[in-house]
Amino acid sequence: MTTRPFVAMALIAVTACTSTKTTPVSETTPESLSLPIGIDPRIAASGDPAPPIALPAPPDLVWKALIVAYDSLGIRLGIYDPAQHLMGNQGMQVRQKVGKTLLSRYIECGSMQIGPSADSYDVLLSVITHVRVNENGVTQVATRVSASARPPTFAQNYTRCTSKGELEKRLTQFLSAALNAGH
Repeated sequence: MTTRPFVAMALIAVTACTSTKTTPVSETTPESLSLPIGIDPRIAASGDPAPPIALPAPPDLVWKALIVAYDSLGIRLGIYDPAQHLMGNQGMQVRQKVGKTLLSRYIECGSMQIGPSADSYDVLLSVITHVRVNENGVTQVATRVSASARPPTFAQNYTRCTSKGELEKRLTQFLSAALNAGH
Protein backbone atom coordinates (compact mmCIF):
# COMPACT_ATOMS: atom_id res chain seq x y z
CA MET A 1 0.00 0.00 0.00
CA THR A 2 1.37 3.40 -0.90
CA THR A 3 1.50 6.25 1.60
CA ARG A 4 1.13 8.98 -1.02
CA PRO A 5 -2.68 9.36 -0.69
CA PHE A 6 -2.36 9.44 3.10
CA VAL A 7 0.41 12.07 2.99
CA ALA A 8 -1.54 14.12 0.46
CA MET A 9 -4.73 14.02 2.54
CA ALA A 10 -2.80 14.90 5.71
CA LEU A 11 -1.20 17.87 3.98
CA ILE A 12 -4.59 19.04 2.69
CA ALA A 13 -6.12 18.70 6.15
CA VAL A 14 -3.31 20.72 7.71
CA THR A 15 -3.55 23.27 4.92
CA ALA A 16 -7.28 23.71 5.45
CA CYS A 17 -6.60 24.73 9.05
CA THR A 18 -3.96 27.32 8.23
CA SER A 19 -4.33 31.03 7.76
CA THR A 20 -5.56 32.17 4.37
CA LYS A 21 -4.45 35.77 4.37
CA THR A 22 -3.79 37.15 0.91
CA THR A 23 -0.42 38.82 0.68
CA PRO A 24 1.23 40.05 -2.49
CA VAL A 25 4.30 38.00 -3.33
CA SER A 26 7.45 38.90 -5.18
CA GLU A 27 7.06 41.15 -8.17
CA THR A 28 8.99 38.63 -10.27
CA THR A 29 6.91 37.88 -13.34
CA PRO A 30 6.90 34.41 -14.88
CA GLU A 31 8.52 35.84 -18.00
CA SER A 32 11.49 37.05 -15.97
CA LEU A 33 11.93 34.05 -13.68
CA SER A 34 15.59 34.04 -12.84
CA LEU A 35 16.88 30.68 -11.81
CA PRO A 36 18.99 30.28 -8.70
CA ILE A 37 22.74 29.92 -9.13
CA GLY A 38 23.84 26.37 -9.75
CA ILE A 39 21.47 25.41 -12.55
CA ASP A 40 22.90 22.83 -14.87
CA PRO A 41 24.21 24.82 -17.87
CA ARG A 42 22.96 22.08 -20.21
CA ILE A 43 19.37 23.21 -19.55
CA ALA A 44 18.69 26.81 -20.37
CA ALA A 45 15.56 28.54 -19.15
CA SER A 46 14.28 28.26 -22.64
CA GLY A 47 10.79 28.55 -23.91
CA ASP A 48 8.02 30.72 -22.65
CA PRO A 49 6.20 29.84 -19.46
CA ALA A 50 2.67 28.58 -19.88
CA PRO A 51 0.18 31.43 -19.61
CA PRO A 52 -0.54 32.08 -15.93
CA ILE A 53 -3.73 30.57 -14.62
CA ALA A 54 -5.93 32.34 -12.10
CA LEU A 55 -7.13 30.39 -9.09
CA PRO A 56 -9.90 31.43 -6.68
CA ALA A 57 -7.83 30.67 -3.60
CA PRO A 58 -5.37 32.56 -1.40
CA PRO A 59 -1.72 32.22 -2.47
CA ASP A 60 -0.72 30.48 0.77
CA LEU A 61 -3.29 27.74 0.16
CA VAL A 62 -2.25 27.40 -3.50
CA TRP A 63 1.41 27.22 -2.46
CA LYS A 64 0.72 24.31 -0.11
CA ALA A 65 -1.47 22.48 -2.61
CA LEU A 66 1.30 22.83 -5.20
CA ILE A 67 3.43 20.45 -3.13
CA VAL A 68 0.73 17.79 -3.55
CA ALA A 69 0.51 18.48 -7.29
CA TYR A 70 4.26 18.02 -7.79
CA ASP A 71 4.19 14.81 -5.77
CA SER A 72 1.25 13.52 -7.83
CA LEU A 73 3.28 14.04 -11.01
CA GLY A 74 6.30 12.23 -9.56
CA ILE A 75 8.52 15.32 -9.59
CA ARG A 76 10.78 15.57 -6.55
CA LEU A 77 11.25 19.14 -5.36
CA GLY A 78 14.73 20.60 -5.77
CA ILE A 79 13.56 24.21 -5.44
CA TYR A 80 11.40 25.31 -2.55
CA ASP A 81 11.58 29.07 -2.05
CA PRO A 82 8.64 30.38 0.02
CA ALA A 83 10.00 33.95 -0.05
CA GLN A 84 9.73 34.14 -3.85
CA HIS A 85 6.96 31.54 -4.14
CA LEU A 86 9.09 29.42 -6.50
CA MET A 87 8.85 25.65 -6.48
CA GLY A 88 10.05 22.87 -8.74
CA ASN A 89 13.13 21.05 -9.93
CA GLN A 90 15.84 22.57 -12.12
CA GLY A 91 17.90 19.65 -13.21
CA MET A 92 16.00 16.43 -12.85
CA GLN A 93 17.76 13.65 -14.72
CA VAL A 94 15.11 11.37 -16.18
CA ARG A 95 14.89 8.59 -18.66
CA GLN A 96 11.76 7.44 -20.43
CA LYS A 97 9.19 8.55 -17.81
CA VAL A 98 8.26 11.20 -15.28
CA GLY A 99 6.23 9.40 -12.67
CA LYS A 100 4.21 6.92 -14.72
CA THR A 101 4.00 9.03 -17.88
CA LEU A 102 6.22 8.71 -20.94
CA LEU A 103 8.35 11.80 -21.50
CA SER A 104 7.18 12.06 -25.12
CA ARG A 105 3.75 13.06 -23.80
CA TYR A 106 5.33 16.14 -22.20
CA ILE A 107 8.28 17.13 -24.37
CA GLU A 108 9.38 17.05 -28.01
CA CYS A 109 13.00 16.06 -28.63
CA GLY A 110 12.70 14.77 -32.20
CA SER A 111 12.38 11.14 -33.16
CA MET A 112 14.35 8.13 -34.26
CA GLN A 113 13.35 5.04 -36.21
CA ILE A 114 12.15 3.37 -33.03
CA GLY A 115 10.02 6.29 -31.83
CA PRO A 116 10.20 9.59 -29.98
CA SER A 117 13.69 10.47 -28.75
CA ALA A 118 12.30 11.73 -25.43
CA ASP A 119 11.40 8.15 -24.51
CA SER A 120 14.90 6.74 -25.03
CA TYR A 121 17.31 9.65 -24.49
CA ASP A 122 18.88 10.88 -21.27
CA VAL A 123 16.81 13.97 -20.41
CA LEU A 124 17.53 16.88 -18.11
CA LEU A 125 14.19 18.37 -17.13
CA SER A 126 13.42 21.65 -15.42
CA VAL A 127 9.93 22.39 -14.10
CA ILE A 128 9.52 25.60 -12.10
CA THR A 129 6.28 27.13 -10.85
CA HIS A 130 5.76 30.66 -9.57
CA VAL A 131 2.74 31.64 -7.44
CA ARG A 132 1.90 35.34 -7.20
CA VAL A 133 -0.94 37.77 -6.65
CA ASN A 134 -1.61 40.06 -9.61
CA GLU A 135 -2.50 43.76 -9.43
CA ASN A 136 -6.21 42.85 -9.08
CA GLY A 137 -5.58 40.65 -6.03
CA VAL A 138 -6.05 37.38 -7.95
CA THR A 139 -3.75 34.42 -7.26
CA GLN A 140 -1.89 33.37 -10.40
CA VAL A 141 0.26 30.34 -11.09
CA ALA A 142 2.77 30.14 -13.96
CA THR A 143 4.94 27.15 -14.82
CA ARG A 144 7.98 26.95 -17.08
CA VAL A 145 9.14 23.60 -18.47
CA SER A 146 12.58 23.33 -20.10
CA ALA A 147 14.42 20.22 -21.20
CA SER A 148 17.53 19.03 -23.00
CA ALA A 149 18.33 15.52 -24.15
CA ARG A 150 21.06 13.37 -25.65
CA PRO A 151 21.41 9.74 -26.71
CA PRO A 152 22.66 7.59 -23.84
CA THR A 153 25.19 5.68 -25.94
CA PHE A 154 27.07 8.59 -27.52
CA ALA A 155 29.12 11.36 -25.93
CA GLN A 156 27.12 14.15 -27.55
CA ASN A 157 26.11 17.52 -26.24
CA TYR A 158 22.61 17.97 -24.94
CA THR A 159 20.15 19.46 -27.42
CA ARG A 160 17.12 21.52 -26.52
CA CYS A 161 13.68 19.95 -26.35
CA THR A 162 10.40 21.84 -26.33
CA SER A 163 7.41 21.51 -24.06
CA LYS A 164 4.14 20.24 -25.50
CA GLY A 165 2.19 22.03 -22.73
CA GLU A 166 0.89 18.76 -21.26
CA LEU A 167 3.06 18.76 -18.14
CA GLU A 168 1.90 22.27 -17.32
CA LYS A 169 -1.72 21.23 -17.92
CA ARG A 170 -1.45 18.13 -15.70
CA LEU A 171 0.23 20.13 -12.95
CA THR A 172 -2.70 22.56 -13.05
CA GLN A 173 -5.19 19.66 -12.93
CA PHE A 174 -3.50 18.12 -9.89
CA LEU A 175 -3.27 21.55 -8.25
CA SER A 176 -7.00 22.19 -8.77
CA ALA A 177 -7.84 18.73 -7.44
CA ALA A 178 -5.71 19.31 -4.32
CA LEU A 179 -7.40 22.67 -3.74
CA ASN A 180 -10.88 21.17 -4.22
CA ALA A 181 -10.12 18.30 -1.83
CA GLY A 182 -9.19 20.84 0.85
CA HIS A 183 -12.62 22.49 0.87
